[in-house]
Amino acid sequence: MAAVEQYISLRKKGREKYVDSVKKTTNVLYDNQKAFIDLFTKQMKTVMLPFQKYMKEVTKVTKP
Repeated sequence: MAAVEQYISLRKKGREKYVDSVKKTTNVLYDNQKAFIDLFTKQMKTVMLPFQKYMKEVTKVTKP
């Protein structure tokens, strides 16, 4: 009976280590993907949507 309990305990510890390693790996991947998307989004906003700069200038000119 003790051998079975030790085996179950060993399997449980191994499973917990595996889950922790998967979580760490996925967190690194998520952070890298998020940084890439943020960088890409900022570049696309400046290229595709430069209207905000022009709108600010127009509002400055039209204010008395």
